[in-house]
Amino acid sequence: MKRILLTILCLVLTTSVVSAMGDYRIKNLEREILIEDDLTYSVQDSMTLLGLSKGVIELYLGDYVVDEVKIDDALIKEEEYAKGTLNLTIESGKIYKLKIKGHGILDKNEISSRIWDKNEINDIDVKIRFNFANFVITSTSPKPRVQTENEIEWRFTKSKSKTISASWVRIDNEAGFKARCNILLLAGEENRLNIFCDISAEEYRDRVKIDLPESLEFESSNLEKISTKPLILKLGYPSKKFNLNMDLRTNSNKISIPKFECGTQVDINLALYSAENYRVENITTTFKEISKYDATFLRELRIPEGYKEVSFYRGGEIDTISFHKEKLLERFIPTRITRAEYDIFPTKRGFGIVKSTYLVINTETGKYLILELPQDSKLWGVIINGKVEKAFGEGNEVKIPLPVSNKVGVSYEEIRVTIFYVMASDIFKGGIFSQYNLVLPKHDLPIVNLEARIGLPPGFSYLKSDVTPEMETNLVKFRPKGYVEPIRYDVVGFAKEEMAKNIEQLSMYHQAREVALPLSSQVMIQIPTVERYIQVRGYMLTEMEEVKISIHGFDEIIYYLVAAIIALLVILFVIAKREKIKEALW
Repeated sequence: MKRILLTILCLVLTTSVVSAMGDYRIKNLEREILIEDDLTYSVQDSMTLLGLSKGVIELYLGDYVVDEVKIDDALIKEEEYAKGTLNLTIESGKIYKLKIKGHGILDKNEISSRIWDKNEINDIDVKIRFNFANFVITSTSPKPRVQTENEIEWRFTKSKSKTISASWVRIDNEAGFKARCNILLLAGEENRLNIFCDISAEEYRDRVKIDLPESLEFESSNLEKISTKPLILKLGYPSKKFNLNMDLRTNSNKISIPKFECGTQVDINLALYSAENYRVENITTTFKEISKYDATFLRELRIPEGYKEVSFYRGGEIDTISFHKEKLLERFIPTRITRAEYDIFPTKRGFGIVKSTYLVINTETGKYLILELPQDSKLWGVIINGKVEKAFGEGNEVKIPLPVSNKVGVSYEEIRVTIFYVMASDIFKGGIFSQYNLVLPKHDLPIVNLEARIGLPPGFSYLKSDVTPEMETNLVKFRPKGYVEPIRYDVVGFAKEEMAKNIEQLSMYHQAREVALPLSSQVMIQIPTVERYIQVRGYMLTEMEEVKISIHGFDEIIYYLVAAIIALLVILFVIAKREKIKEALW
């Protein structure tokens, strides 16, 4: 009888406990977070809660230190929410207004805040405000509904759990920085300064302030100009490292270098060039003059056409330079190749396909570009300024008629000449070799800048390169960005008009997978994808100067042969010494 009474009592108690657990739903929750300059922050949650059944509920308050809880404007005792949850007795059908205040401290420029409830919340609104200046928001998650310079807002519907986060960087435009600047000073009818700077700052910056001498006039920059006096340029995005390019002009022949505000160390390389129709002399400067051989920064500059070199310098922003210039009588400007580029692709038939591009300045009528192709080469087509042209010549000699360059001010427009030809070389034949030889075409015109990109076939192990005359060489690993449409030819030396665009687009980074060539009949040549090439760069080549490139390397099959030989020697050694090995093991 006692057991029966105890069982009934337990059932009654259990039923009363279950009935005491209430149910609810949060209709909406609004969270506002205010972040201060010292990385402390305050939080205020406002929510509307609807009781669904009578009883006691357990409510999660938030991932911050709770300072105050109010229900319908009535203050709740601290012991009721000391553990981060609130036990609240509710009535069915009644609406409750809760306000929760709290605070926290961040250890870095980043905040993450979580909203959670066991039941689905109908509407969630979160707002973060920053109560300080000189910062920029760098990332948010998830994507906010609204974002301004100092405020972020999110909105969610029907969710049990959401975590929002934001990060930012502090901006200090007064912090020091180091700058390395290359300056191209172009003396002519008016003097121009093209300035290219790599800047490394101690703190994040969103602008740079420059003290511009009165004689210099600002023209353009890669950064946004927000003020002229003083000159203030704004970065597109706050950074510690950024590039600054500026174009300035002046009519003065005494030039002071612009000074950076907060620049703690500024190193300057300066190249002085004059227009072809001007002579520069009587140079006075506090810069240190250097030779052209030591002026390695020249490769980072692009010298406009119509200018000739004068001298080269190193120094700082406190240095000045002045000179006298005299305009010369109009004179004849010789035809020359300002830039020659070669893209050489191996094929699966044991030869190379070459696209060579020349930028030519020509001031004469009836002038030809004359090339001597390497032995065992055949011309397939010529394109001038995007249009297919017919070339002339016998054997390996190619004569290409040149139009006259258009004159723009004191300069001339460049003519773009593209030549497509095939060349033989043992580098494309496969097999095990230690040295491969390539020869570039000879030209009857001087070349100012030259760059060749020689694609390496798959399976070729590269060791080094030798170039005559001596030039800079590099091994470049890359991924092609895309592929051009197949290139097709009608007859030798003449491409279809519609193929001109495909040929012009062809490069190491936009390769062709196949080329249809007129051999004994039209044959489709497969070109393997190239992901490595040898880059050869040189300057100031004379007429008919031959460039020879020797590439040292071997086929990867050598690796496997060496490994097989070593494995065989090990096996033979084990067989020969098996008795001694057996004794040693026992």
